[in-house]
Amino acid sequence: MDDRERWNRRYREGSHASSSPHPWAVECADALPRAGRALDLAGGAGALALWLAQRGLDVTLADVSDVGLALARERADGSGVSLRLTEIDLTQPDRQALGSAWNLVCCTNYFQPDLFPWIEESLLPGGLLLFAQPSLKNLERNARPSARFLVDPLRLELLLGGLQILERFEGWTAAGTHELRLLARKPANP
Repeated sequence: MDDRERWNRRYREGSHASSSPHPWAVECADALPRAGRALDLAGGAGALALWLAQRGLDVTLADVSDVGLALARERADGSGVSLRLTEIDLTQPDRQALGSAWNLVCCTNYFQPDLFPWIEESLLPGGLLLFAQPSLKNLERNARPSARFLVDPLRLELLLGGLQILERFEGWTAAGTHELRLLARKPANP
């Protein structure tokens, strides 16, 4: 079963369809822009994208699941905000369809190392990356997600390239997962 089929099944079953934005986004709310362009990578049913749009951002939601994107469209229509939806397999190297010049890129509960150079390049000077993902330490208490989906904190900081870390959290969350959470900025004058 490929990623699209697996995620479509999960959304049809009702899992992974929370209507609450990621807690790290809420915690960083004061530092996040209220205007400009935002990209939510692997944003599924759109909880974070909707929250960002309600705060005033022009949001593009990118995900592999057409079922997740349909849920996001339904939620956006019901809340009176607009989202741009892009069905895309982020594991493929061609990400040109997503565009560039983002004020904010969000990547929560999704980790793909080869995205980071593209994210850094796509951010505007002064643009922010909001990132949150379970780390390898999560396996001490949880069997899922498997190691291939977990972030190694040392490796991640190498992947950030020229981005400056503004906020960082690594530890056990109220949800019982061990996460690495970052808010990073592309320098205004590289």
